[in-house]
Amino acid sequence: MRNIAIVLGRLGTHGPSLIRLQIAMELEKRGFSVDIVLGVAPSNTEIDIPSTLNLQVLDAERPRDFALKLGEYLSLRKPDGVIASSWPYSAAAIVATRLFSRQTKVVVSEHADFRSNISLSGEFSNKDVWLIKYLSRFIYNRADKVVGVSNGVVEGLIKVAGVKRSTTTTIYNPLRSFDNNSLFPTTEKSLLEEFWSDGSVKLLAVGRLAPQKDYSVMLRALAVIKNCYKYRLVIVGGGRLLKELEAEAAQLGISDLVYFSGSSNFVHEYYRRADLYLMSSSSEGFGNVIVEALSHGLPVVSTNCQSGPAEILDFGKYGELVPVGDSVAMATAIEKTVANPVDENKQKMRAKYFSVENTTDQYLSALFGPE
Repeated sequence: MRNIAIVLGRLGTHGPSLIRLQIAMELEKRGFSVDIVLGVAPSNTEIDIPSTLNLQVLDAERPRDFALKLGEYLSLRKPDGVIASSWPYSAAAIVATRLFSRQTKVVVSEHADFRSNISLSGEFSNKDVWLIKYLSRFIYNRADKVVGVSNGVVEGLIKVAGVKRSTTTTIYNPLRSFDNNSLFPTTEKSLLEEFWSDGSVKLLAVGRLAPQKDYSVMLRALAVIKNCYKYRLVIVGGGRLLKELEAEAAQLGISDLVYFSGSSNFVHEYYRRADLYLMSSSSEGFGNVIVEALSHGLPVVSTNCQSGPAEILDFGKYGELVPVGDSVAMATAIEKTVANPVDENKQKMRAKYFSVENTTDQYLSALFGPE
């Protein structure tokens, strides 16, 4: 039985973690032995790991310690393949594999477009930026494959991190699976249904309240729509910009049209009730939430940011794309989309392209070659 190690710095409720767990469970379904290797143990509030997966905690948060302890794990366990995610742990995994277990295949996956995300997302320190620009090429090019979750991410890896094009490949993120069996909490359900109860067009956005998501564009778009009281916007996600965005909504005179729901474990219930999905990001690596919206048959209006949205929407075939930062263009696209209903089945069929089966096939091909 082949053994594959899924390597992460930590496991939480963010996109890369959920995606890696899905791939791990799909690999296990196919008969692989799967280790989940983490730098730090997940807290009680974070996502549960299925008991059938082998959890290995390195107790190492700093990349240097992470690489050394991962090397010890590799020397003992000798997995057939390693799939590691997200700088700097992706780079640390390459170093550890090449120093301690050269026979092990290693594929690393990056979710950020280094052309834009390293400056806009706030997730990278100045030291990270310097290392990515000047040293990462010596590490990344020693991986068996470097995966970008969109073609744009691959271009960023080549142009900023100096990765050879022959070393890269694009593997799109899979559609997240939702737990449809859990009951929507009564209070949360009541608040949502009360807000969306007056027959207005139900607009939805999902994502943390961070500068990169540029929710100001979305708020301004709602404010400039000719009959904005026909629309009600729900934003699902928590973050440090809540007070600032609430103040902007008040300044624009649309406070009663916008509901900041906070984070939710029942985001599928919001998709299920919405009429139209919005994304206003200034940069993305992929845009998982667009695929989730498509899977619920929703029409989509998104900024055409680097990277991901245009690729998911097939350059406008499955949704409207507007320039980054252009609230007037977004407002126009919202009104146009509402006036021209989409085929729900067509949207859902597009989402099926991003299946965990397809994604897992491609990671296995990157590790071991086509079968």
